[in-house]
Amino acid sequence: MDAHTELEDEFKESLEIGDRIMTELAQARADLERAEAALKIPIDEIGQIMHESWTQTKRTQGFHHPDEQGHGTTSHPCAKCHGDLVPWASLSERQKDINRHAFDAVLARIQLLAKKE
Repeated sequence: MDAHTELEDEFKESLEIGDRIMTELAQARADLERAEAALKIPIDEIGQIMHESWTQTKRTQGFHHPDEQGHGTTSHPCAKCHGDLVPWASLSERQKDINRHAFDAVLARIQLLAKKE
């Protein structure tokens, strides 16, 4: 192979590498835009979504609030009573904070998985 052909091959390979880098950069920019959009969701809204999801799961598992008729009382709850099965607005600030930050671990795990790709 002569020097000219060798230079042409190296140039073509460089162009292919450049194309791959540009494709990956475009994907990274798109990922960043999606992440930025997700971060614009108010933290209270994230907390409410997390609480509603948890509530739905607990209700599917047969749990209920102690004040619901026929399921014990607040002072003597049954095994399937859970005091946090209330609307978001009725939660204490402490419980709201737990829900607001429940997504932190999920987001960190998603970011970790994304880095592995």
